[in-house]
Amino acid sequence: MLKEIKKIDKMSHNKKIKIDMKKEERTKLMSFFTSNLSGRVRNFELPATKALMPLYESIVNSIYAIDERQQKENTLNGRIMVHIVREPQQYIQTDGIDGSINDITGFIIIDNGIGFNDANMKSFLQLDSTYRIEKGGKGVGRFTWLKAFRKAKIESCFENGDQWVKRSFDFMLGQDEINDSLIKIDELKDNKTVVILEDCLSPYKDKLPKGGDNVATKIMQHCFIYLMSPTCPEIIVVDDINQQTYNINQMFRNSIQEESNLIEFEIKNEKFFLRHAKIMDSSFDASKLYLYANDRMVQEINIEKYIVDLDKNLFLENGYYYAGVLSGEFLDKNVGTNRTSFMIPNIAENDLEIGMNDIILKTSEEIKVYLSEYLKEVKKKKKERIAKYIKTIAPQYRHLLNYMEEDIESIKPSLSEIKLDDELHKIKRKFEKQLKEENEKILKTLEVGAVNL
Repeated sequence: MLKEIKKIDKMSHNKKIKIDMKKEERTKLMSFFTSNLSGRVRNFELPATKALMPLYESIVNSIYAIDERQQKENTLNGRIMVHIVREPQQYIQTDGIDGSINDITGFIIIDNGIGFNDANMKSFLQLDSTYRIEKGGKGVGRFTWLKAFRKAKIESCFENGDQWVKRSFDFMLGQDEINDSLIKIDELKDNKTVVILEDCLSPYKDKLPKGGDNVATKIMQHCFIYLMSPTCPEIIVVDDINQQTYNINQMFRNSIQEESNLIEFEIKNEKFFLRHAKIMDSSFDASKLYLYANDRMVQEINIEKYIVDLDKNLFLENGYYYAGVLSGEFLDKNVGTNRTSFMIPNIAENDLEIGMNDIILKTSEEIKVYLSEYLKEVKKKKKERIAKYIKTIAPQYRHLLNYMEEDIESIKPSLSEIKLDDELHKIKRKFEKQLKEENEKILKTLEVGAVNL
């Protein structure tokens, strides 16, 4: 897009470097950009529950920018700083005690990556950029910025040939044009790109986490794949008002015990890869499966819903939750354009297709193998507990132990006695219904036989 940069007046450090672009090319590009941007953002699907997606996209963009620079400078120590921006201090009175509420309104993301050079700027101005397509990029990450925030401000300082330059602009709906000119600046010690996500909009603002620790934990969960790499940049989250700092890499090292080997399995000739990990962090609250596409976390699944004997007791007894990271070409090919969901039906329509249910059930079987020792013991204790409860408190369910064994096994292990009794009562009703249906079949058979005599 940019043909060349004109020579700089050496007497001025702040004179603009004008960009000599073919007029026809620039007019066509900017016209396309401005005429379609509002519509694309309006039609872009971003659920309110994905309020942190714009932040994730910015962090991943920073990781890619650092990786691009590391290709040329392999000794570079990549660094990403995330500053949490909150509303001015507010006070509330509760039972005579003063408390403070500071909602998050935005984020500032700073990295020392390659910067908004000509190639990256051209990619940014194209609505459907394919610049990072080999990394799974769909060129839509910045749409999440304008979907959830009023404005994004960008300032990028980097070396351009033998001089240091700065490119800065605002990105928002309704603007006529982005000024993509460069300004010469004094030499810096390092590249610096700043992205400010400003004024979070409703309904996303209400869905943002309140605590900086929660933001940091969510970033760690989303960036699993990158944090597993030894070349992952250092990611620091700073909550300035509360004077708290969170080192995401250190949190990952402290909280995660990952297996070195990937588990490979197939579903209808499609290969999937599963990495097991143990999370020694109570804030995760449940054992989960993370579905990735093109190295980005797309969907989070509470795997406890699919593995009956898996629940919070895993953490209470063993000190960890399970986390699985699932990836594969099938997921890469079937991720939605917005990267917040998969274009995979829950139930396959025929034997040749793969449904999400197929993926989760098959993955669950692999997880059961990994946790087999723990699950075997849980199952044994559960069976003993239910048998004791029936024998000593609820003998009316005694026959279920013999005739409804599979249903008994489907009961979650840590239910209270009241909920356990509710589950047994449901199984009893199911048994009585089945018994009634069987009796009706027998009677019909006898009636037919009597007629034929």
